[in-house]
Amino acid sequence: LLDWELPGLQSGRSTAGPAHPLLRALRLVRPDLVVVALSSRSEARWAALAGGTDAFAGKWEPPEHLLAALRIAGKPKDGCRW
Repeated sequence: LLDWELPGLQSGRSTAGPAHPLLRALRLVRPDLVVVALSSRSEARWAALAGGTDAFAGKWEPPEHLLAALRIAGKPKDGCRW
């Protein structure tokens, strides 16, 4: 789980969101890492998904939405994930 609006992260010139540089760095080290973004801002959904997260859940949504996002993100893509 990655808070897309994680306090203390600087987005620099990126319009994708403060966590986008962190996600890029994580993908360099672990390209197979499953990342579900969380945010309290509904407009962050598209930025997070476009930025490379596997799924998104809003902090305002019921817990079932987070569980569904985790299930979706955890499904293997093009065969086995691990």
